[in-house]
Amino acid sequence: MPPASTARSNPVPCQEPYAYGYPADAYYVVLPPAPHLTNRRRSRRLLAYAAALAISLGLFLGAALYFIWPSQPDIQVISVNFNDINFQTDSQSGSIVPRLFMNLSMDMAVKVNNKDYFSLEYDSLDIGLGYRGRRIGVVESEGGRLPARHTSYVNSTLELDGIEILHDIVYLLEDIVRKELPLDTVVGFNGSVHVLFAKIPLKKVVSCEVVVNPDNQTILSQDCGLVI
Repeated sequence: MPPASTARSNPVPCQEPYAYGYPADAYYVVLPPAPHLTNRRRSRRLLAYAAALAISLGLFLGAALYFIWPSQPDIQVISVNFNDINFQTDSQSGSIVPRLFMNLSMDMAVKVNNKDYFSLEYDSLDIGLGYRGRRIGVVESEGGRLPARHTSYVNSTLELDGIEILHDIVYLLEDIVRKELPLDTVVGFNGSVHVLFAKIPLKKVVSCEVVVNPDNQTILSQDCGLVI
């Protein structure tokens, strides 16, 4: 018997229908991003730019207002001179303390400096005199206008003729004997400044404590400080 022939079949290559988990014959289409996502990102960028611009503008305006916003004028007492100080007494019936009257003449020079970029107007510049916290006389200077970045000097004379001291008479007699009379000089500034369409009131008070010898009108000590 002839030997049986063995038929050998050629192997058929195996074709994998998938490559990397995707079909081998798949087509890929690249789509642009959704329009609403692009508009949202653009809106966010615009909002960020607008916020940065608003913050920068606010900082610039704040710095500008800080430098140009009007401030209180500088007031300085340059000199205080007493021309005359004398006292008169009048005995009261039934009282061991006599009535006491003061005659006084005082000159004061005041320096007002406007350091702002706006002119200011002042209604009055009052100069008062007090003794132990009580006002005994005042003189009022006329108002005026002070240009921007300018300085003005105001000279005033206070005359007291026969002013009766009703309080602290015992202390006043002791001060006269010790030749040390403590007096308070007060300078009050009342004015305003116009910025655009606004009128901003200005008020400042400077007080000076002066100790004077009533015999020769010599100033023994002087201390000035801001009150308001």
